[in-house]
Amino acid sequence: MGASLIVRQTRGAGPGPAGRPTTVVKGHPATFTSADPNLGPRSLTWFDGTYTFTVSTGAPVDLSDQELVRVAESLK
Repeated sequence: MGASLIVRQTRGAGPGPAGRPTTVVKGHPATFTSADPNLGPRSLTWFDGTYTFTVSTGAPVDLSDQELVRVAESLK
């Protein structure tokens, strides 16, 4: 079974994920979140001043954190 990837864009600053920013996407602080860091889906969320973006993996997780950041950086 293949993995899924969900990209969400919402106007305005949504509620930020818990925790501290852990990386940068397009010059903006971004945070990884995961309910289960070993097996479950996870998300990368950032706010660009206008929109809140979230890139989420489904389960099973087939993308590394670095690959998830690459997907986020590729969004237009």
